Amino acid sequence: MNTAFLFELLLFISVLVAVGICWRVHVRHMFDAVALYTYLFTLIYLVRAFFLLTGLDVPYPEDLMPSYMENERNKTLLLTFTWVIGFSLAALARPIGNAVGNIFIRPPNIGEGSSGPHPMAFLIVCFGLFALSILVALIPITKFGFNIAAITHAVRIDKLFGGIFFVVNIAAICGYFCSAFIFTAIQQQRAGRWQVNNTLLYTVFFMGFIAVLTTILYGDRDQVMFYFVFTVLGFSLFIKKLPMLALGVFGAFSVWGLSFMQVMRLKLWGHDLEFDSIIRQFSAALNMDFYDKTLLMLYHYPTGGFRAGQDYALGFLGVIPRSIWQNKPQFVDPGAWFRSQFYPEQSSGWPLTITAEWFMNFSWFGVLAGGLISGILYTGINSRYRDFTTNPLAFMLLFILAIRVFPLGYKATVPQYIILWWIPIIVCMVFLRIFSQRVQNR
Repeated sequence: MNTAFLFELLLFISVLVAVGICWRVHVRHMFDAVALYTYLFTLIYLVRAFFLLTGLDVPYPEDLMPSYMENERNKTLLLTFTWVIGFSLAALARPIGNAVGNIFIRPPNIGEGSSGPHPMAFLIVCFGLFALSILVALIPITKFGFNIAAITHAVRIDKLFGGIFFVVNIAAICGYFCSAFIFTAIQQQRAGRWQVNNTLLYTVFFMGFIAVLTTILYGDRDQVMFYFVFTVLGFSLFIKKLPMLALGVFGAFSVWGLSFMQVMRLKLWGHDLEFDSIIRQFSAALNMDFYDKTLLMLYHYPTGGFRAGQDYALGFLGVIPRSIWQNKPQFVDPGAWFRSQFYPEQSSGWPLTITAEWFMNFSWFGVLAGGLISGILYTGINSRYRDFTTNPLAFMLLFILAIRVFPLGYKATVPQYIILWWIPIIVCMVFLRIFSQRVQNR
């Protein structure tokens, strides 16, 4: 073994140890916010790094960087290590995290001494979201039929829903609420508080499933899989605990599902379906190329801080619709700006790791600070929804915050995720709480 390989292996092992320490100081349950974070983090940062370390694959796109970049690979592992250390240090600031958690909305309590959400209010939310999901889907369908490629282009590139883009997320939110209703109904029925027939439960499940499927029209394949992940984990928490083997099989099925949907999407868009290897296809299907784009960034922009916080400023300003801000910058997402440096004619972006975003804007200190801030946020999520193992709505809010609003931590585009995800959910939760209280006070 040469010295370069041994040094990279040592860095990789150091990251593994750091992740293990982070798990030890933060995780209290295998489905809590930091646990969910760790699973996703491992896929993006560790599995892909292992493929490159062992020579199972090389970084891509291969026409923009050499197949082996010793400095960039080591630097990426160091960035990852620094981030995990910052995230772990958040355990020392647990009181701050608990205070931050108070900004997140609480669902109605469930259990002894609490009547919980009223079933009629819950159903109104589910049926209302489903109706809106179908209505939104019909808008592009009436223009393009079931030409998914044309619909996806109109929504993602031509900004068909410009200024109100959050409406495309209503379908995914509907799926989460429908699954949460089913878990709550079964739980409350076992406790003798609700009486719900199976036909209604099947109807609600069917609504949520159909609603989430409409997100495929908009070019989203992860929405479907994350919905199924939430539903399976919720089933294990609230209906019947699944063995680890069953969860492992489901994980393998999820990987296959993401890979299949990626191939189908490429085929619908008329793109080349050839992959150099099964490892490359696996990596692309799970968006592990986040890691490769970080290598590319370090190869062409080795000095950190060159964006000087611009991406995070644009993240806040990016919530302003273009119809109001006529001179809004073309690129709000850092990934979109980054890809434009190589392919100016492309309007879509490349995903970047969260460590790359913080390094681009604030150099090494930013990576450490970003990890700390993100760790505090996730500590707050765990604190606010500590009853997630007994309250399906609490688990839903925890899952959406951990996976959808703060994906792998605080990103530059989090303010936009708040508009897309959290504001609609707050509206639904406020309605659920007020309606339930009024009915129960009669």
